Amino acid sequence: MFISATMQAQTKRIHPEGEYYLQGVMETACGFLFKADSSFEFFFSQGALDRSGSGKWTVENDMLVLNSTIALPDPFSLKRKSRKSSASITIEVVDLNPALYSYVLCRAYSNGKQVDGTLSSSGSLELPIQTIDSLELQFLFCPEKKTRLIPGSGEENHFVFQLDPSIMDYPFKDFRLKLSSNQLTGRNPILEGDHFTYIKSRK
Repeated sequence: MFISATMQAQTKRIHPEGEYYLQGVMETACGFLFKADSSFEFFFSQGALDRSGSGKWTVENDMLVLNSTIALPDPFSLKRKSRKSSASITIEVVDLNPALYSYVLCRAYSNGKQVDGTLSSSGSLELPIQTIDSLELQFLFCPEKKTRLIPGSGEENHFVFQLDPSIMDYPFKDFRLKLSSNQLTGRNPILEGDHFTYIKSRK
């Protein structure tokens, strides 16, 4: 009887279904919704920054493991490139809220050197180089979102990009949180640090 009860206790699985909310971070709303079909949703809001995500959850011992189920596209897609009579490299991003221009970092590599800058109020940037070996764009609101371009011929000097609508979706890959009966502990997808607590809602 004792052995049977011990084995049942060891194999008892904790079910995470429910809503969990981040604790102890001022002016920040963040949480997870775990559903019985093993799917989850994530939200984060802090000032002007709103991010979200979704995917599937699994349980490994006392750890909740989160993975996105849809491969997210590159944050920036190249719409066109051309050669213009200019001594500089021009980068444009179209169909973007002008308030976000300054949050697009452009970095070019040319002959072993690195040159970078952010978009102007018109949504463009001119870099004082004539050719590039590679070009990288990063959305600073989502620092993990980068697009790297290696030009084919190396002759083009005018590049026009478009921001993907899913830019604010967080890509979960083996994201782990320690699971107990009414809380989660571990990292936060957006904030720096390893020790955050999420408490299960009593609703």
